[in-house]
Amino acid sequence: MKPKEHGEDLLPMAISILELDAPGGADTLVLSKRLAMDVINMCIEVDITDPRAIWGVHHAQYAKQMLESPSPVAESLWIQLFAFFKLVPMKSEDTDVYQQFKHDILTSYILRSLSITAPTDDQADDLVATITKPKLIKNISPKIKCAAFDALASFPPPELYPLIPLPVDFLTNVLVPEADSLVQVSPQVLESLSGGPSSLLTGLLFHEIDNMRRAVFKALATDMGVNRNALEAGGGGEGDAADKELGKARRILKDLGSEGREKWVLGKSAAAVRSGLAAASLFLPVSLLADDLKAASSSFDPSTTTLPRLTAYKDLVNGLRDLSISDHPLIRAEAVTVWIAFWMSRLRALVSVPVQDQPGENNKDPMTSVEWLFKNSLQELEKRLREAKQPVPCANVIFSLVGLVSAASSLSVPDASENVSRMISLLISEYGRKFAVSSSATADQNFNTSELQKSDEVQFAVCLGLSYLARLLFPTDEVSFGVIISQLQNELMFSVSDDSQSGFAAGYGATIVLHSLVLSPSPNVPLISQLTSLVSENLLDPTNISSTAFCGLAIGLSNCLRDLKEFADIESVAELNVDGVLNAIVDRFLLSVEEEEGKRMMKWNRVLCLC
Repeated sequence: MKPKEHGEDLLPMAISILELDAPGGADTLVLSKRLAMDVINMCIEVDITDPRAIWGVHHAQYAKQMLESPSPVAESLWIQLFAFFKLVPMKSEDTDVYQQFKHDILTSYILRSLSITAPTDDQADDLVATITKPKLIKNISPKIKCAAFDALASFPPPELYPLIPLPVDFLTNVLVPEADSLVQVSPQVLESLSGGPSSLLTGLLFHEIDNMRRAVFKALATDMGVNRNALEAGGGGEGDAADKELGKARRILKDLGSEGREKWVLGKSAAAVRSGLAAASLFLPVSLLADDLKAASSSFDPSTTTLPRLTAYKDLVNGLRDLSISDHPLIRAEAVTVWIAFWMSRLRALVSVPVQDQPGENNKDPMTSVEWLFKNSLQELEKRLREAKQPVPCANVIFSLVGLVSAASSLSVPDASENVSRMISLLISEYGRKFAVSSSATADQNFNTSELQKSDEVQFAVCLGLSYLARLLFPTDEVSFGVIISQLQNELMFSVSDDSQSGFAAGYGATIVLHSLVLSPSPNVPLISQLTSLVSENLLDPTNISSTAFCGLAIGLSNCLRDLKEFADIESVAELNVDGVLNAIVDRFLLSVEEEEGKRMMKWNRVLCLC
């Protein structure tokens, strides 16, 4: 159907079909009614009509008939009605009449259908009073409930917050009411979280993330002269008020970035925050550097320049010195990401410079400068890696090397792809832990290993680096994948101490490799099955791995579970036991929950794990 071409003709017919018979009647086929409601929704989507007009002309009375029908109303009709409700905020108008209409739909139909009411001051501690109101729809099915949550998710979070219970109560008693007695994760509970509830939870979380600290920067921008109203209103033409205010905001960001970077470079910050300032400065894009640094980073003549004269080199040296790996595994996991962002920004700045603006007699292709920076930076880092005698400097150089090769490969820099295999071979042969083939021997027993190869810091860097390099391989390169998977698996089994962070990197890295294979245009099913089995078996039976390794596997799996489950459903990957794995993760993380305070916290934590 082409709604734009035929909608005006079909809309009156669709309304007429619905008026032929009551919602619960049998004179008109349910399929015909469902198609008629679907046609009306399509006409609203393409702006042939609007929700308020349809509500006034037909749907208000029809919804009342559906609610008062003495005979059961088909599930598909309720789903179509909630699909209509979903369009109400999407087609919102900035008028008092429409805003009142939207509020009525939200409170009188959607929230009442889900038996959700906002707690009053007297009911704040009595959640039962807020969720036991009589339901608008009798015997609401899971599919209808999912459609209602989907409609609820389409409303802006600021409009929902005053109307729903407190977050903890809303999650545990409304989204997943089964959490009170949830001991094992059932397929039914997992299914109840997908679709509408998942969309609603995602929307609320994204809004919270986007606005958590934004007020601080908005206030700062206002103090510096940015007109927030003009900035938020947007604009259509070039040079309008919004563009001018956006330019002011960019200058403020530039000033903030430059100030933080200057404190880091000049050593004016306290020792406790130097590592954080280093990471923030390395993340800083070239476009937000001071004008002189931006010009120097975006254009230079390779024939007359040496690497130590570049701003990128100075930042590299300072970063290798100041960027420390925190003891917390979640922060450790971002060690490679920082350097990927740094090298991506520095290389991309050279690619984006027009040819005529390049220095030099012949205005060569800007990729020449990119190749030069990549080649010389790679040589410098490899030199520093060979000279590193202490674990922490060695680990930092590995992180930067992996970040450089990853960024260059993403930008299709010549020679970058062939360096991927070379880096993998270098890390495993020279810095990775050696594992004995014999089951009776232990790692390092029959090898002449260096102190760096025995270091937990270096092995953490090796495992994390290998997993990021695996993302750059073709799925058909089974030899390289096999070497990486073997190294990660051996490290996973060897690092049995709960103080060993290399076990976390091995577990987390295995899921990174798995995710990259799943998202590949041509997935390698045998490798995916092998890694899925490795991850699942160790989560289901963690007796042979450390708690940090289990944590790495669990956190990594949470990042790729949705994509992995979709792939497994299509390819029938038998090694993936979603129910069992989630149960194992929930049980492992909740072993130490106290009894009294624990019932509420257990319910809350289980919901978080499930989501």
